[in-house]
Amino acid sequence: ADLLDMEPLLAEKESSVLGYGWSLHMGRLKNPHASLSSGICGGDFPIFIEPDGSAHVFYPIPGSNTILRSKDFWRMEKNCAALNGAAGACVWSDAGIRYELLSANQYFYGGTTPIWPTSAIVDPFDNRITVTYVPSTFGAISAITDTYQRDITFSYSTGTNEIQRRLDRITYNAKSYVYEHTLYTPSQTGGTGRLALPSPGRKFLTSVSPPAGPGYSYAYGYSDTVAANQYA
Repeated sequence: ADLLDMEPLLAEKESSVLGYGWSLHMGRLKNPHASLSSGICGGDFPIFIEPDGSAHVFYPIPGSNTILRSKDFWRMEKNCAALNGAAGACVWSDAGIRYELLSANQYFYGGTTPIWPTSAIVDPFDNRITVTYVPSTFGAISAITDTYQRDITFSYSTGTNEIQRRLDRITYNAKSYVYEHTLYTPSQTGGTGRLALPSPGRKFLTSVSPPAGPGYSYAYGYSDTVAANQYA
């Protein structure tokens, strides 16, 4: 939470299929249309966020309106040739991995900031991983397919709106990881000194079961410290 923000519950800024406060993506470009200018209160630049949460801020380079570079030598190019005329951008890591991002998959953070999720990941030997999305969602992955036609599929439960959409399972080779969520209501989360969840509540990730072996369980609370195997 950030009580100085217009929307104090930061997780409300972006719906997540993995559960309230979590994120699941294959890399995404935030603020692709940035003005590329600095100011007293901060700059306005594109940011590429890796699946593990690492972020790379891109700055303009002299003599180009389409190529940008990060301080750690990642490179971004708007409407790069690899997209074959489609609108979007490409991002190259310092190891030469190319992330392709299409504006057609765009959704918004906080209702205003565009996000382009990764549509393909290509290594220097042209091995490709293609990512497709459920139409008109906040980056909900439909399937991941590699050069050798190996497929990972994603299935979801749907609620009354996009906020309630949650990941049910991820399946590969007829084996599934199963995700379960529990609804927490405003009455459960309100009280003196607390920010109650918006009505009708939000679904939280409470367990993950792999195809074999032990799974994972998650519990949520308001304590100042986080107990073992719990996430506040």
